[in-house]
Amino acid sequence: MKTRLTKSEMEIMEVLWDEGKALTTSEIIQRSKEKEKEWKDSSVHLLIKSLMNKDVIKVEDLKKQQKIMPGLLYL
Repeated sequence: MKTRLTKSEMEIMEVLWDEGKALTTSEIIQRSKEKEKEWKDSSVHLLIKSLMNKDVIKVEDLKKQQKIMPGLLYL
């Protein structure tokens, strides 16, 4: 089954793939800024929720900070 991602979801996934490890929301926002993309915290949270609903990422809760890591993606 193919999973279709929006352009914004793909940008979040690219940040996660480029980093190669789990990131917090703040780290995703910071890495995005380095790629000249300004994300608001609320936007990233919505995109993360959408990606979770599509079973593309999983969230780990470590020390009260959620870490987001990419799962397997079938495009």
